[in-house]
Amino acid sequence: MSFLLCPKTILIVSLGVAMAATAYPYTKEYVLYSLHPIAMCLFIWASISASIMLQRTDSQAKTAAERKRNVSNHAVLQIIACIAACVGFWAVNQNKTNKGKRHWESWHGVIGLLTFALTVAVSILGTAMRYFPVTTFGGIGASKKWTCFKRYTGLVLMGLTVYVTGTGLLEHSTIQRIPGWERYTIFVVVVLSSGFCFWNCAFEYVGKEFRRFVRSGPEYEQLA
Repeated sequence: MSFLLCPKTILIVSLGVAMAATAYPYTKEYVLYSLHPIAMCLFIWASISASIMLQRTDSQAKTAAERKRNVSNHAVLQIIACIAACVGFWAVNQNKTNKGKRHWESWHGVIGLLTFALTVAVSILGTAMRYFPVTTFGGIGASKKWTCFKRYTGLVLMGLTVYVTGTGLLEHSTIQRIPGWERYTIFVVVVLSSGFCFWNCAFEYVGKEFRRFVRSGPEYEQLA
């Protein structure tokens, strides 16, 4: 019961429902373009859920086994996100090519392209760190030096994902299929889910470094 009520589970399930609601209207249309929003909904859910899996709460990730399981789940979700992003990118690119339309004319398209490229790069780095640390970096210890870089690159990626989601919900095709209140609700769920990761990361890592800096000062040493 505690697992079902923990913030991470609630956010992942809520995000899944929101993305399912977004993709549902497109599942009724058997056209190439429909693959783009359907695949991108899967990408948004998997990529943000992958980040949520790594966030620590008071009730989770207290043991090494739990942390290892969370990292494994994160890796699987990130691979799913990368595959979904590839499918979504191919679908919209091929659809424009078939119709003779120009590419990357909107900010949604430009930032979407950047998001796609960063997704592939982060996924390759994460896969190498998780499954091929010796071959790629020369050892597990050497691969862990990239953890901080991957963490903050992942946060940048998530910020781009939120932007692309927001602009995607304002696209004409989305407005035609999804009511306004539902689009706003979906975006709020996406912001809350990603915001949890930003907030938790700030306290978990940035806060930890700040506390370490304070404790290393002469005032703290005198009080210790």
